[in-house]
Amino acid sequence: MNVSKLVWAVGVAVFALAAIAAVAVALALPLGYDSRAYWLAAQHLQSGERVYALPDATLGHFVHIPWPQPDYWRVLPEPMIDELRRAIATEPTVDAAYPLVMAAGLRTRWTANTIQRDPAWRKGKGPHCALNLSPADATALGIRDGDTVRVATNRGALTLPAQVDRKLMQGHVWMPNGFGMLSADGVLQGGNQNELTDVADRDPFTGIPHHRYVRCRVERVAE
Repeated sequence: MNVSKLVWAVGVAVFALAAIAAVAVALALPLGYDSRAYWLAAQHLQSGERVYALPDATLGHFVHIPWPQPDYWRVLPEPMIDELRRAIATEPTVDAAYPLVMAAGLRTRWTANTIQRDPAWRKGKGPHCALNLSPADATALGIRDGDTVRVATNRGALTLPAQVDRKLMQGHVWMPNGFGMLSADGVLQGGNQNELTDVADRDPFTGIPHHRYVRCRVERVAE
């Protein structure tokens, strides 16, 4: 076996082991958990100990940590527990002026925060910076794929192309992050989500604005 074939064989073996490890970690997670909990599953695989929930079954949906009591609470301060309980016990409300909830700044294949791929590299028809709506909301608002829409919050407004996302829950919309900047050729690419979010509407513990819960309204722009 020559050197190139040996290197190729080693590479294939490493890739296969990495794929098996990824599948094993994913299978160790409870159904419905996202990638933020992967490191906990890795702890479970390494130690053999069960990754279990807090004694409070309701809060158990939010917090899974592998340490025994009383160290449970070192990653979840008491005031945060109180806020979670308050939020769980509070019925959601709808603001008539801003009836939809927007996740402002989701990552896509084209963006990662303010890092953006060269527009010339993009594949497909686009649009690459669109306001995504559920089918039910699109129907109720008389909006179709490709229509121009105006999305407004209590801070500002943007005009974007619409895209119907069949995975979305009714009442929710989203737009990507990383857009709204001039590219190297001087062309403005999409809209900037920060023009819609309010720095005063933020998490009381971390100070991070509620980018994933921005109340908004959407309307079709007449051609």
